[in-house]
Amino acid sequence: MVGEGRKIGMFACLLTTHPSELGGKILSQMGNQIIGKTTDKEDIEYLVNMAGTSNALPSLAIGEWIVNGIEANRPMKMHVSWIKI
Repeated sequence: MVGEGRKIGMFACLLTTHPSELGGKILSQMGNQIIGKTTDKEDIEYLVNMAGTSNALPSLAIGEWIVNGIEANRPMKMHVSWIKI
């Protein structure tokens, strides 16, 4: 279904706390991924190819994300800081 929308120029943004519920077929259709900390073994199995390693996912700190996408040579760790004004 997501793949059919891409053919006609539609974009989808999927947010979930359990990526394994979406299934591997849907996740493989996403051009870019931003992945946060997860310790669920089933979710890690689905995300390991996108994140580059399963060890990184449970050890991410608050504000750390793994970013991967079509244009990226490899998954990158990113840290986002929030400043309250």
